[in-house]
Amino acid sequence: MIVEFGRAYAVGPHRVVCDDIESGALGRLQNLLPERPAMVYSDPPWSAGNARYWRTMAGVGRRVDWEAFWRTIGAFVMESGAPDVWFEMGISQTERWLGIIAEYAPPLVGLWRVYYGAPPTSGPYTHCPGRPNNIARFSAKTDLPQPQFDGLKGEAVTDKAFQCSMVDGATGIVVDPCIGKGMTARFAHRYGLACYGVELNPCRLQVTLDWLEQRGYGIEPILA
Repeated sequence: MIVEFGRAYAVGPHRVVCDDIESGALGRLQNLLPERPAMVYSDPPWSAGNARYWRTMAGVGRRVDWEAFWRTIGAFVMESGAPDVWFEMGISQTERWLGIIAEYAPPLVGLWRVYYGAPPTSGPYTHCPGRPNNIARFSAKTDLPQPQFDGLKGEAVTDKAFQCSMVDGATGIVVDPCIGKGMTARFAHRYGLACYGVELNPCRLQVTLDWLEQRGYGIEPILA
């Protein structure tokens, strides 16, 4: 099935909306949630360049209002009631976005340096195992295990976050406000969770749905 902008889909137990966060996509996703999610995990676009690119690819070529973007995500996290929230973010934006999300999310309980991709070819991080990123955890849980992200990058970081959130045998739903090509959906499948998410770009969401379909899930458009 070809993904269309503005549509919502059921993929087995998973639910995804192909729409723009600033135009009400998270409200549509909230209406689909049957219960409080067990966790939120997301690596949203952090630079204006990335966001403009994905909007252009989706046929939504307007200016990014970053304050509105992050406050919309923050309000959604608060309304969802998720007890465990993970966000990956670029180093230069961390302080600003932590301040915004902290207004809406549970308390910040950890901030770690992680990596992805190939090492930078210039700048202060050429010695690193990949391009540096930060991952932050907000949680209402007590007596949390302290994850060890040293030496991990890419999907290994996501796997470690899921291991930490699933330590009490949690089941149910994981939400990703910017699901992209489906890393969160892949780990939801691995850990027996349902993944609910939003993605602006139909081409990226197509990758997610194709991967899930290959695992035996049927795809059907739904109202949301």
